[in-house]
This record gives sequence, C-alpha cells and structure tokens, in this order.
Amino acid sequence: MKTPLSPHEKQQLWKHYQAQKQKKLDRHLKRDLKHGWLFPYLTQTENLMWGRWQYWQECQMLPEVAWQRWKWERASALIENRKPEAIPKFVIEHTLPDREIPQITWAYNEQTEKMLIDCLNAIPISGGWNSWSSWTYLRYFLHWLLFGLGHPGYKELPEEPQGCEGASMRLYQLFDLSYLLMFPYDYFGKLLPQISGKKAQQATGFFPTPMVVSEFISKILESDRFGDKLARVQTVNEPAVGTGSMLLTQSNYSLCAIGIDINRDLLECALVQFALYAPWFYYIDYTTYIAL
Repeated sequence: MKTPLSPHEKQQLWKHYQAQKQKKLDRHLKRDLKHGWLFPYLTQTENLMWGRWQYWQECQMLPEVAWQRWKWERASALIENRKPEAIPKFVIEHTLPDREIPQITWAYNEQTEKMLIDCLNAIPISGGWNSWSSWTYLRYFLHWLLFGLGHPGYKELPEEPQGCEGASMRLYQLFDLSYLLMFPYDYFGKLLPQISGKKAQQATGFFPTPMVVSEFISKILESDRFGDKLARVQTVNEPAVGTGSMLLTQSNYSLCAIGIDINRDLLECALVQFALYAPWFYYIDYTTYIAL
C-alpha cells in the first residue's frame, strides 16, 4: 500500500508543478476522448495526495473468513431462532479496513478557483461564462467532467452548445485535477452564487453552507462515535445536499449517505466533487435520480 505524500512533499510538488506548467492553448489539438478517460488520472493522483480511492478499494475486498461465515448465516440464524441478517455485522467488521478513513484537510485555494473559472470562460468562443448562458456553460462543463470521470449516467461526450465549437479540446487543455486534489474544497458551492444572484438563489433555494460550518457540524456529530468501526457505515441523511458541502466534511467519518435535492445542477456539482474527494458517495442513489 502506497503512503500518501506528506504536507511538505505536497508543497514541494506544488512548487515544482507551478514552475513547469504551460498555459498556451493549441487550437488545432484533436483527441478522441473516451468515456472514463480522466478516471485513471484521478485515482493515481488522488492516491498520492489522500489515498481515498485506495481505501475505498480496500472496503470492497471481502476476506475469505467473512465469506465462509456469511455462507452459514442462514443455518446459524435457524439454529439461534432468529431472522438471518442480509449483511451480518461480522462481515462488515471483517471487511472494513482496521485503519480510520483517510482524513482530508479542507483548504480553499484562489488559484484553484481561477482554474475552474478559466475553464468555464473557455467554453464559449467569445465572451465569458458569466452571462445569460451561464447555466448552459456550467451544465456542459459538469457533463464533460462526469463523462471524463466515467460516471455510468454520462456515457456520451456532451454536445457543445451553440457558439462553443471546440470547447471540449479547450477544456482538455485547461482543466487540471492537481489543483483540486491538492487543495480540496467545495469550489462549486463558492462559484454558483456568482451566477445565481439573490432572486435566483431564492428561486432555486440554494444557499451554500460554508465549509467551516460543515466541518464544525460533522465534528459535533462524530464526537461520541470516533474510533467505532461500525459507526463508519451508519447512514448519514442530507435532505438538501446542494453541491455536497455537508457530505464532503462528513466523508472524514462516514462511508454511507443519502443525499436529496430538487435541483439537478446542484446534484451534478456534488457528484463531481464526490468523485474527487469522497468516492464512497460517488455512485449512490441520487445518481439514479439524475438519470430520470
């Protein structure tokens, strides 16, 4: 198992990366992007930074001893005169890694937000993204990301909006996972109010929870359960998930969640950020809601 980089190593890597980065766009670049093309870059880089995709992979590995006991669960329940458990607790105890969930430190970074804004501004051929068509550009960007990340609900490369010909290749050159993984944060929660405005916010009901507040609430909720192995699989319910701020901070303690929201755009923002920071929330039920 590879050990994630230390804070000092991350800092040194960031300095080296900034020195090497090139920003000039090639307008003639052509790439045949496949579904999930971005996913290998995500997992390889994220495992260097935090190790969460690797941890989630370990959670899928059912040990032989647990499998053998599980096969006898029906017989054991009959002998003990009880109902058989669909997934017995001993299976969970054997399967969950002994180590705690890798902890993410949430830290806003101005350059990371600028990279996302540069990507959004690159979608239209002329003008910026924050215009009458801002939601169209945002949706295209989200669908492009979910296609690249290999989400099963987004198997086709999204069609470029009118006046945005070549947007996919511009995003291919500008979008940079390393920024987001080096400095985790609810960036979409910070960006969306810039295009919502007060009236639109009231209409959509979107009022993002600051990350510092989400962190505080998560720590209060987990203060009595920290160190309890089974507490990691107790379901967290978020009735207004938005861009995912509350569940992002809760992902330091929980592997199971139910998220609800009436706004598809917000749910897609949350999905992208779960892919980056909380893989155990990436394929949960509100993906089915999005596909409807």
